[in-house]
Amino acid sequence: MFLLVLSFILLFMISAMRITAGMLLDSPILNIEGFHAFIDTVISFFIVFTILVVRSSISQRFPYGLYKLEDLVAILLSMIILFTLFTSLDEIFHKPSAPNLAILLVQASTIPLLALSVLSKYRAAYILHSPSLKADATHMFVDVIETSSVTFGLLLFMITRYDLIYTLSLIIALVGLLLAAYEAAHDSILAILDLPKDKRLLEELKNYLQELIIGKAELVDLKARWAGPIVFVEMLLRSHPLNTLESIGRMTRCIEENIRKRFEDVKYIVVTVKPTIRNYLKIAVPIEETSFDSPLSNHFGKAPYFLIAEVNNEQIISKQIIDKNIILSHSSRKGTKINVPQSLLRGAEIAENFHNMGVTDVIVKNIGEIAYSLLLRHKIVIWKGRDGNAIDNVENLVKGYLEVLDQPTHEASWKKNI
Repeated sequence: MFLLVLSFILLFMISAMRITAGMLLDSPILNIEGFHAFIDTVISFFIVFTILVVRSSISQRFPYGLYKLEDLVAILLSMIILFTLFTSLDEIFHKPSAPNLAILLVQASTIPLLALSVLSKYRAAYILHSPSLKADATHMFVDVIETSSVTFGLLLFMITRYDLIYTLSLIIALVGLLLAAYEAAHDSILAILDLPKDKRLLEELKNYLQELIIGKAELVDLKARWAGPIVFVEMLLRSHPLNTLESIGRMTRCIEENIRKRFEDVKYIVVTVKPTIRNYLKIAVPIEETSFDSPLSNHFGKAPYFLIAEVNNEQIISKQIIDKNIILSHSSRKGTKINVPQSLLRGAEIAENFHNMGVTDVIVKNIGEIAYSLLLRHKIVIWKGRDGNAIDNVENLVKGYLEVLDQPTHEASWKKNI
């Protein structure tokens, strides 16, 4: 705030000096320059008022605040700069009268004050992350160049009486005005149109987000919108079907907290998570008979046969029936032996072999907790089967009619055998 007050005081001093000297020396040039400085003071006051409104409780009443007001003010400043440019074009074609030395001294003495005011505003704009304040500082910086060029050109013209020097100084000033108008409006126009204002920030956000979600979800889309000094981030993530609502909630909270710590300009973050829509599935169904029309077996580990169906883009592309003994023949369980009947571990062996076979989903009526836990460990989705044959259940899964089995149907039945 001190920097803004200092800038106001300096601008007021400049306008007072120019207007007073213009009246005493009867100089239209100083009067115009003094009026210009007074207008700059009024504009600066309006910008500060806008910043206060944007960051006040009034702005918080709206879902996305009033941050775009700063972009609108920056564009308005650009239009004022362009208007100044066009109104000054005719000066190139007019031969000036020789200026008074006192007029040049007054004009030159205001340049350091104007430069100090510009530095104060640039620093305040950096601290507040304000695009409108930055645009105003850029506008005043061009005023410094313009005032210096014109003053120097008038001085050389007073010494040499050579018109071209004065014309070149005016051209330099007008080019500076054009660049200032572009600098003031460029970023704000992008923000108003919801176009990326800082592609480097967007890329940094993307890379950092992928580090946060690695192994938990997949980044589908990332968008960033700028409004004044604030960045709004919207992201779409694809979560694995086994992730619970609680784990998704923890993940999104972690994303929001870390991004706000890493990127201070990011104020609003919207995270949308959708489940994975897998194109390819390899489904295993325990059955009682060597037929595709066989009903589901009542238990996963005791089923004599398994239907293995491959699905791609919701179409069954292959299906085969495999004997349970063939699946078990591939097992090579090693380690400490425990006093548990082999029949209770068959479901576990089948679950392990399904992982090696690339099975992604199983449909069951009943399943024990060991097999259930091993399937989940390998991220194999377990579905609750319905009445009907095996193929009907596969089709129901593809159509989205089946529900995920959130717990085993037989718990702790093996403990009594230890």
